[in-house]
Amino acid sequence: MITVIDDLGNEEPLLGVEPTASIKRNTGGDYTFSFVVIKTAANEFIFDKLIDDTLVEIDNEKFVVKQINDLPLSKRVTCIHEFFECQDDQVDGYLTDGFHSIETALNHAFSTTAWKYELHGTFDNGYLKSFGEDNTIALLEMIKDAYDIE
Repeated sequence: MITVIDDLGNEEPLLGVEPTASIKRNTGGDYTFSFVVIKTAANEFIFDKLIDDTLVEIDNEKFVVKQINDLPLSKRVTCIHEFFECQDDQVDGYLTDGFHSIETALNHAFSTTAWKYELHGTFDNGYLKSFGEDNTIALLEMIKDAYDIE
C-alpha cells in the first residue's frame, strides 16, 4: 500500500494508483519511485495534498515527491528516496588534508543530516584531500574511493 505523509506526520492511504507504478534502483545510486494516480471520489482529499516535497511511503521506504505532471484527471509523480534529499545540503568546513579514520570522514559527511551509519569490520586510515564543502552524497563517493569500499 502507498501512503502519503503530510507535514504533521499524518498518514493517508493513496488509492487509485495505476498498476504501472515502479521502483528503480540504479547502480549510480538513484533510487526512485514513479506512479500515476487517478483522482477519484475516494482519494480526492489526499490527491490534492500530493505536491512537491510531500513524503510518500511504500514497503516501509520513504520517498520525496520531486516532479508532478498534472493531467486532466490524474497526476504522473516521480519521487526520490528520502536519503537522496541530503544531496541538497552543503556540509560546511573541510577536514585538513591528510590521513583520517573512516569514522572521522563519515561523521563529517553526515554532519548536516539525521542519518546514521554502521561500520562492519576494520579500516585503515584513508587519505582525504579537500574533503568538505560539498553535499553528503559527493562526500560519500570520496569516502568510497579513499577507503576502497562499496
